[in-house]
Amino acid sequence: MKLGNEKIYFTLSTDCETTQPAIDDPDLGERSTRGLAQLAKTDRIIGSRQDRMVKMGELLADAEELILPAGHGPEHGSHLYTVRLNTDKVAFDTEELRDHLKEQYQVGTVKNYSAVWDWEAFEKIDHDRSDCDIAEKACRQVFCLPIFPDTPPEDLESVAWALKEAIQTCPAGTLE
Repeated sequence: MKLGNEKIYFTLSTDCETTQPAIDDPDLGERSTRGLAQLAKTDRIIGSRQDRMVKMGELLADAEELILPAGHGPEHGSHLYTVRLNTDKVAFDTEELRDHLKEQYQVGTVKNYSAVWDWEAFEKIDHDRSDCDIAEKACRQVFCLPIFPDTPPEDLESVAWALKEAIQTCPAGTLE
């Protein structure tokens, strides 16, 4: 099949089950159908994540040791639920809390955001980060909670409870 500047048109049924490509390729129709069916789920999946992230915000609203994300709602992609540990209010750092949360409460978290100057690509680049103390602190504080489109409400409650308990029971560590 040769595709150049020609346009490919599809007819789409209202249930996103069938599409018909206007070119002769037996696999293209099937691939297109799967792709369009996945796209049709996007709003539902994002909406489901948004609902769960709003709920998590409600469950953690009274945890003054956390800085919660803002804006999880209709205008937000809600891919990750990223919180910050307010290290000015606790005697341990984020890594110690994450370790304690996993060891004592079996709740895993991830650290998705590191400072750009910690990236491997920056190892050989001369740069001055002396004016980035706030960004450095924020990067040390953030971690993401395990929230997915199909996380049941009782799991959200368990994660919120475990995080609050972990904050209260985490032993004081060696702060930088």
